[in-house]
Amino acid sequence: MASPNTTFVSGAILTATQQNNLPFGRVAAPINITTNQTGITAQVDITGATITFTAIAGRLYKACWMGLFSSTVSTDTFNFLLTDAANNIQQQSITCPATTSDVSFIGEHVFTPGAGSITRKIRCQRQSGTGTATLTAGGTFPFQFWIEDIGTA
Repeated sequence: MASPNTTFVSGAILTATQQNNLPFGRVAAPINITTNQTGITAQVDITGATITFTAIAGRLYKACWMGLFSSTVSTDTFNFLLTDAANNIQQQSITCPATTSDVSFIGEHVFTPGAGSITRKIRCQRQSGTGTATLTAGGTFPFQFWIEDIGTA
């Protein structure tokens, strides 16, 4: 990644090129889901966890997601998947240690798409086991999903 400080020295002026190397921040409003999603076994979209934005060529983007999760069977493994229009591009496996506890999870993925309209969504599926999952969410503990521009590639 090009640094905005490549040629910056004491007394120098920050140029437009250097400024454009800096992160631009979030690309859309963060998604805050505040209702449970139950009955997860096969791969399903997390309801409402979709972000569409206009990407700029040559930029790095970071997708982040976090929340609480439980299963009806201990030791089940579930995957959270960040997907694009073609297929899964990143996944996170979670093993549920107990059926009575919510498991917190955080995932992130850095990617460099081409320019234009980009859609990313979060999905969940049971990888192994026999249980049914619940994405646990509420007003004070939402499932969150956001994407940030983190600078030039």
